Amino acid sequence: MNIDNEDTKVYLIILVTNSISALSCMFIITIFILAKSLRVYAFKLVLYLSLLDLAKSISMIIPTFLEDSEDLWCRFQSIAYQCFTIMSFLIALLMAVSLYLCVVSNAENVDKRKLPNLALFFMITGGLTIPQVFLDAYGRANSWCWIKKGYFLLRMTSFYGPLWIVNIVNLLVYWKIIKNFRKNKAPLKRLAFYPFILIICYMPGTVCRIMEEVTGESYDYLIYAMVAGDGICGFVNSVMYGFTDHVQLYINDCLCFKRKPQNSELLDLNSFTI
Repeated sequence: MNIDNEDTKVYLIILVTNSISALSCMFIITIFILAKSLRVYAFKLVLYLSLLDLAKSISMIIPTFLEDSEDLWCRFQSIAYQCFTIMSFLIALLMAVSLYLCVVSNAENVDKRKLPNLALFFMITGGLTIPQVFLDAYGRANSWCWIKKGYFLLRMTSFYGPLWIVNIVNLLVYWKIIKNFRKNKAPLKRLAFYPFILIICYMPGTVCRIMEEVTGESYDYLIYAMVAGDGICGFVNSVMYGFTDHVQLYINDCLCFKRKPQNSELLDLNSFTI
């Protein structure tokens, strides 16, 4: 197939941003493996998010702009991107709801609901990923592979719609959490940024897809912003969710050959650093 300079530019952005995200996710996964005392429920959710972001980043690094829509690697990238990204949205939602249950509702044993929640998320992800296979909707989408052009409604209902539902719920949930923290005069730290991660990373993509459908044209600057935001999301998640005070304490103690944090210092989700 013909390869133009624009495809190469877009792929370079995809390659750089997703490589950065992949490395940051591997860092968080390594910390989880090494630091047994950090394996509380909250950090397990961060691990799941990092694994999903890593899998998505690896799948996006595949240079499918060199392939046809019917190529196996193109199909693989389309399905992998849809599956891993939707699942990461749901894990981000689970993190918000779990924090709400602990901080606002004072619920106990939140971690015992993990397996039913994950099972539900797998079913939702399957429902938003599998139908496109039978509709032959996966293929080339700009310089990479996803849901093909001409399936705008399917893109909205199976990806951007669920994304913005998650964003709205996250905003409401974190607003209640922040309100509770302010009432108790607790430090907010990075908490206020959590609900805006997905909004900032995926707003360019949402605008780009809508503009393409309305005008029938592609806008280079929107495509650049879309792939950059999507690609760097794993890095932002790793920094904001994973690089907590407890993780920094563990790293500092290791580098300075100080004592390792004791279990009593690494608390559960009710007081895990946010």
